[in-house]
Amino acid sequence: MLRINGLWFISNQITSCLVNASAEVVWLPLPRFDSSAAFCKLLDEKKGGSFEVNTAVESRIEQRYLCPNILESRFFTKDGNAVIVDFLPFGETALIRKFKTDVPLTFRLSPKFNYAGEAPTVETVRDGIIFKRQSKQEGFELRVFSDSVKKIGKDVIEVDRGEGYLYFLYSEDVSKGAFSDKGIVFAYPEEAFSRAKLEWEQILSSGKEKGPSVYNLSEKLQEAYTRSLSTIIGLFYLPSGAPVAAPTTSLPETIGGPRNWDYRFIWVRDSCIMAEALIKAGFTQFGTDIIGFLLRVMDMSSKPFDQPLYALDGLSPKPEVEIGWLDGFNGSKPVRVGNAAYRQIQLDIEGFFMHALYTYVNETKDIDFLRRNFKYVEYVADWVSKNWTMKDAGIWEESMQQDFTFSKVMMWVTLSTAGRMAEVIGKEDRWKGDRYRLKDWIFKNGVKDGHFVKSASDAEMDAALLVLPLLDFVDEKDPLFSATLKIIENELVKQSYIFRYKKDTIGEAMHPFSLCSTWLSRVYTKLGMVREAEKTMSALYDVCGKSLLLGEHIDIENKDFLGNFPQGFVHGSAVIAMIELSDAIKKQGR
Repeated sequence: MLRINGLWFISNQITSCLVNASAEVVWLPLPRFDSSAAFCKLLDEKKGGSFEVNTAVESRIEQRYLCPNILESRFFTKDGNAVIVDFLPFGETALIRKFKTDVPLTFRLSPKFNYAGEAPTVETVRDGIIFKRQSKQEGFELRVFSDSVKKIGKDVIEVDRGEGYLYFLYSEDVSKGAFSDKGIVFAYPEEAFSRAKLEWEQILSSGKEKGPSVYNLSEKLQEAYTRSLSTIIGLFYLPSGAPVAAPTTSLPETIGGPRNWDYRFIWVRDSCIMAEALIKAGFTQFGTDIIGFLLRVMDMSSKPFDQPLYALDGLSPKPEVEIGWLDGFNGSKPVRVGNAAYRQIQLDIEGFFMHALYTYVNETKDIDFLRRNFKYVEYVADWVSKNWTMKDAGIWEESMQQDFTFSKVMMWVTLSTAGRMAEVIGKEDRWKGDRYRLKDWIFKNGVKDGHFVKSASDAEMDAALLVLPLLDFVDEKDPLFSATLKIIENELVKQSYIFRYKKDTIGEAMHPFSLCSTWLSRVYTKLGMVREAEKTMSALYDVCGKSLLLGEHIDIENKDFLGNFPQGFVHGSAVIAMIELSDAIKKQGR
């Protein structure tokens, strides 16, 4: 059975790759994040295809990140050791596996097209293999750079003791690929490795030099903080300057259940959380890139974000379809490509955008940027002022539209931050009246029996209500919020993990939601309960493997994650939570 917390993530900001605990590549979309996967074992262990490596005798494997987004796997055997380094070269649609070994190694690969729906024709050539899509020029090429090759077969490379590189390249036209006359322009593996390593090290160090220190946290949380930042940056699709929500599709929220979705899109909400995290952590340029992308896709003639998610190029996502021939992750069907959620009305997302923009202005004092883009602020706030009475699908994308309390609060955030930003540049806060009317509506309709509730028509509890004091909608010690927090702790918290709600229109919530753990930790920090905050964050990382990557849902029983992986907005919110926690610990003198 595949485990999610045994997966390692690497990226070149065009696509990404997942490698399991056996150093086997089980997921690699090419040429970009949202493409069909050349290796798709993650979604079908038998038919999906993978890129595996084995030693001739039994081995023990240890893995670590050599640097951000470059993975090292060490094999220890009675006859000697081997090292595999996996990375994706910058600017190329390729995977390179660097090896150095004291023992013979066998690499076996079975790339396929159209999510394992089409097998390639295979041709062995000198120094490699060409996998070509039938009746098309598209293909994958494996080129071997090594003097240690013993055998090149149709799906296998055998190497003796020594070192070298396996260069796996995607080409739209193999006649212009790695084995063509044009092949000389593609990466020289040693240079590609040096460049990738230097680039990732510089990206991380340059941001951390400007950001806050989190030395007050435990050693594990400090490492997790750094890992979250490198993961978020790895999720960026560099050509557009915004991150995918997650690099996978159809990893199930519940094993055997129907909640299997494609997350390889740029969600407004998720991107804003990641932008805020990057800005607060000192990676201002990446945060600005996200805000710039969202400004470019904004619709100035209707709802500002008329869809909650966008394709990597900023256009509408492709229609949602099912890939019927794949069995799914651990047998969880259906496998879906595309996401129909783009048709939903979600009214909270403008608030997330405005909060991220305000965070940028507040942290950088870049008043010129605000002045240049204030027309967008005005348009968003004007639209919300006119339309805050609408119903929507909410943050949890429910099938029945309601007056969700959280959505109304986020619309209040839109008007509140617009007013603040107007004052920064000496303009009038003309949304004050609507802001007061909206807040009054929330207190009349989103409160029942002395506490906040999920919606005006649903008295159930919703963990998104934890965010209210984090957005300055209410004070963290307000009796209404105190009562809300107590009910959330009693009804939604289990073994330090938090369910987002008890049930929705599809059914019962089966597993806790990782994002909610970061919110609860932030609330505890704000209340001065730093030990409880630290305990909540530590429990979240207890589910992680050595990669310290976070998933969407938590399988308490099996101590594993469920849902698409790694999950960008969880990492973003975790970064914010750890910055705030570290500051609080420092103030308490610990």
